[in-house]
Amino acid sequence: MIIKGVKPRTHLMIDFLLFALLGAVVFSAIMEHAASQDDTHLQFMFHRMHGIAGGTMCLTLGLHLYLHLPWIWSQWTRLFKSQA
Repeated sequence: MIIKGVKPRTHLMIDFLLFALLGAVVFSAIMEHAASQDDTHLQFMFHRMHGIAGGTMCLTLGLHLYLHLPWIWSQWTRLFKSQA
């Protein structure tokens, strides 16, 4: 179920953005640990990139869940409805 006024294309763009951000988070984490201990500037740069990508991913995931909230709520009520 989709919140009224939001097209499926918007959900698809958010899904692609989440995938790209996941790639950025993983890449920056690997590069931060792979950088030599002598090059602290490079480590700092990837550390900042990791933090920004992670924060942006959290906000985007929150938006994604908000847009799917009616579906999540219907599944929750279906799962826990009383068996009277």
